[in-house]
Amino acid sequence: PAAVPPVVDGLLDDSAWASAPVATIALRKDDASPAEVSTKAKMCWGADSLYFAIRCEEPLMGLIRDEVRVPDGPVWGENEVEIFLDVKNEQKAFHQILVNTLGTLSDFKTDGTSDHKWDSGAKLAVVKSGGAWTLEISLPYSSLGVPLPVAGAVWGLNLCRVRRVTSPSEYTCLSPTFGMFGKPQRFGQLVFQ
Repeated sequence: PAAVPPVVDGLLDDSAWASAPVATIALRKDDASPAEVSTKAKMCWGADSLYFAIRCEEPLMGLIRDEVRVPDGPVWGENEVEIFLDVKNEQKAFHQILVNTLGTLSDFKTDGTSDHKWDSGAKLAVVKSGGAWTLEISLPYSSLGVPLPVAGAVWGLNLCRVRRVTSPSEYTCLSPTFGMFGKPQRFGQLVFQ
């Protein structure tokens, strides 16, 4: 839990992040081999929202050519990060949040079929600096259809990254899916402490 929720500005310098554990998005999705570059995430939670801080190292920043600026546009075809949440931890349905390096958000809810009209209510900020781009995001529990979690609650979670500056593109995960990203039976677990 965050005593003081982070300010969503993309800088990742809030006190809430200082003590948050680090999750490394370090394995390729198809074979669990090591990623070429580092991607690290931190999470914390407040009274109204769940927060993520993600740092994507990128030594080839000059090659990023992302263009999608329309909300719910095809950011999955660009350099982007994806957050998957299975709030019931039943390995069937999930919420999916996608953000490219321009800060364009696409969000979906999947329960057998994909609901493209779902609105996550997410607030986010992206900062590009030197050899990395960073994302900070808050997701209100109300948009996920859940109340404030209690300590000990467990959700399904996966964090994924797509790097399009290399050929072939690199697809990495916190928990490798050995196929497409959206496989909730291959997600890891988010435990609220």
